[in-house]
Amino acid sequence: MDLTTLTNEKLHAYIPNVVTEVEGETPLLDKLMPFMEDADAWLTANIVGSFEVTSSNKGILQLVEKSIVKKAFADAIPSLDLILSPSGFGVVSTDQMAPASKDRVERLRESTLSSFYAVLNVLVVVLEKEENWRKTEVGRRICRTFYPSIADCDKYRTERSVFDTWIMCRNLTEAFEAQAAEEFLGRKFLPELRKRFYARTTSESDDQLIEYIIIAEHKYISAHLADTSIKCPDRHELYHLCEPIVRFIQSDPVLNPMWVDDGFDQFYIEPFKNDVKGAYFF
Repeated sequence: MDLTTLTNEKLHAYIPNVVTEVEGETPLLDKLMPFMEDADAWLTANIVGSFEVTSSNKGILQLVEKSIVKKAFADAIPSLDLILSPSGFGVVSTDQMAPASKDRVERLRESTLSSFYAVLNVLVVVLEKEENWRKTEVGRRICRTFYPSIADCDKYRTERSVFDTWIMCRNLTEAFEAQAAEEFLGRKFLPELRKRFYARTTSESDDQLIEYIIIAEHKYISAHLADTSIKCPDRHELYHLCEPIVRFIQSDPVLNPMWVDDGFDQFYIEPFKNDVKGAYFF
């Protein structure tokens, strides 16, 4: 993105009631510029991709600007009052202000990061509606699963960052959807449903089916985060998660013919059989 569109006034508008500058001090824009360059590179690599963000789309441009500024500020907070002198690092001193405690600074950083991820979540939702973005490498990667929401994965966060948790959740759901498509939902049927989902052209039946899929994915994520030793995906688990999805498809007069055409005209789930000989062998 062209960072020249950002001004000192915009920075203060995007992070209000936090930074106070005094006469003769280096402007906040100059202080944050190295961090904003890094944030811009991060956003391009992970979210925006090769999609061109221009002033013709003010909504997306503003969300991108906010994301860059908030991430840059959160990254810069620990070092904003540090200076390097010949004798080592020091802290900027003032006779009129008391230095903030470490806890206060950390709370400010956490608050700024929380605001950053909230803006990032909206940016992803808005970008999903852009066909040209969905065609980029980053867009295709994000749209490989029905589980795109950064906000939804916050409840699974432990020591990881929100973004790392989102990536982990998406990796799990990609594995789930790939195997589910292979065994239960159709290698053509599921990708076509996903394409309609992101193009915002779903029918009422599609929306209900997607709800079933997302419910199953939440259960899948919860199970695999609780026990990372579980095979991913486990066929027995996959069957139980996909069963209500399949039952819904079979009962729907619109979806069932498309699903059957994908090779499920004689769909049959092989019942469980215990092949370990012993007292309870059957």
